[in-house]
Order: sequence, then structure tokens, then C-alpha cells
Amino acid sequence: MSDFLSVVWNVDPAIFSIGNYSLRFYSLLFVAGFPLGYWLFYKFYKRENVDTALLEPLLYILLIGTIVGARLGHCLFYEPGYYLSHPIEILKVWKGGLASHGGVLALILCVFYYAHRYGRKNGFDAMWVFDRLAVLPLLYKSTLFQLYKLISSTLALFCFINACILFLFFTSPDNILLYQVSL
Repeated sequence: MSDFLSVVWNVDPAIFSIGNYSLRFYSLLFVAGFPLGYWLFYKFYKRENVDTALLEPLLYILLIGTIVGARLGHCLFYEPGYYLSHPIEILKVWKGGLASHGGVLALILCVFYYAHRYGRKNGFDAMWVFDRLAVLPLLYKSTLFQLYKLISSTLALFCFINACILFLFFTSPDNILLYQVSL
């Protein structure tokens, strides 16, 4: 192991806990992207003379669409048999999870809906929204999501030229995951 640059990673995914409730990094990072995205879109809309009153429906459409899509993505991509036979369980988000790819698919559909509903009257289309969405808000959300994946010990993607990095993830006292990333 002395030939490798190694990192021992044992981060608690909860920021703090009170009783049965715990605030996790994922929740905080997931939610933090929406106010930042709203602020950035406000700047874009002001700069390009688009009515800023259109930001509220954009925020709600993307927020609800992303959460619903991420939940449905988790249920239908990972355990479709179970959730299709127990559809009420889809609503129990505390018993399951969210899938980022489901959220992204829903986000794409939501942008098309938003552009169709509001863009025609205000001189923009879905590509205009995607262009602004891809600049910083999506980059920010993606970065925060990858940070969460690192915190939750499900991703290790640190590469240096001509170096090998070893991540030791402690998922439980008896289970140590080892990821080797080399370039």
C-alpha cells in the first residue's frame, strides 16, 4: 500500500441528528441547488429582458418535476416489480431513495413543458432555457451531487496524471470498500 496515495474515508452522511430525524448532506446539497439556480436565472432574465415573474413557475415546475422524477426513477429503475405491485410505497420517500437519472429525465420534460407554456408568449423556447440551465445551475447541482456521492461512500473519482489513488470506504465495521482509480 505504500506505492499508492491513499485516503481513508469514513464520513457520517448525517450532518446532525435529533431523535429519529437527521439532516443529511444529500438533503442539504439537493435543496441548496434550487435557490442558487433561482438566483442565477434571475440574473439571466434581468440581463436578457425576460419578465422575472416567469421565474416562480419555472422554480416550482423544476422543483416538483425533479423530486417526482427522481423518486419515480428510483422506484422504476431499481425495484420496478416491487413498486408496481405496491404503488402506495412510491409515496413513502423515507423508505426508499431518489435516482438522479430519473430527476434529470423529469427535468428535461419539465423544461419542454415550461417553454411550451410560457416561452411562446415571451419569445424563448426550450433550447433557450436548456442553454441557461446548463451554464451554472446544472453544473452546481451536478457538482453537489457528486460531492454527496463521495460523502456517502458511493463514488471515488479523483485522478492525477501518472498516479494511483486508493480510497478506503468504511460502510460498516465489517465492510470496507476499496476503490482504486488510476490514470
